[in-house]
Amino acid sequence: MANLLCIDTSGDICSVALFKGNELLWESIEEKERSHAQKLPLMIRDGLAFLRSTELEPNAVGLSAGPGSYTGLRIGCSLAKGLCLGLGIPLVSVSALKIMWNVLMRNGKQESEFFIPMIDARRMDVYYSVFDQQGGIVQEDNAIILDGTSFEDLRKKSSCIFFGSGSKKFEEAIVIPGNESFDEQIKPVANAMGNDVLRKYLAGETEDLAYFEPKYVKDVFLTDPKPIFKG
Repeated sequence: MANLLCIDTSGDICSVALFKGNELLWESIEEKERSHAQKLPLMIRDGLAFLRSTELEPNAVGLSAGPGSYTGLRIGCSLAKGLCLGLGIPLVSVSALKIMWNVLMRNGKQESEFFIPMIDARRMDVYYSVFDQQGGIVQEDNAIILDGTSFEDLRKKSSCIFFGSGSKKFEEAIVIPGNESFDEQIKPVANAMGNDVLRKYLAGETEDLAYFEPKYVKDVFLTDPKPIFKG
């Protein structure tokens, strides 16, 4: 049975979970914002210590590949790659939006025809994808600038649930309501990664460590630091 170490740093929550197959053995969750760089190495250390206390070793690292926070994704990716290189094990990536679908399903919200996770990307931008009831991909991970008519055809014809950190501002922007519902509380977390990571690991769907990058979806724009002193 595969032992999996799963990491999610795509949003406000920093989390690590250990699975034996699809059984959750251990997890650590830190909800303090902007603490990923400090907390994640310690969480991974504690997770590996727990695993080895049971005389087990990890067979693969599962990583939430984004989209989400650029900084958080880079931190998670760097540490995940380092683990894989140091331990000689493969990397398996899972979309943060698919992880959110897993969380929603685990909470028992399966009554809609389409499921649209949304991650806030500032202003009226969100990252989103569209899933059916079985988790099949209807729309791949993408980014959109929301307005009051976004997803109008889908909302008129089908029952939809929009969920995640970007869903609240969409609810407030809608001009003509349709067959939609909302849940802004859903967030990606490592304890919802096990089934996807296991499936991909057993299928050999692993990443090339030399070329793998997080799924930013939008271009990364870096600005020059402001000078501390003027003169």
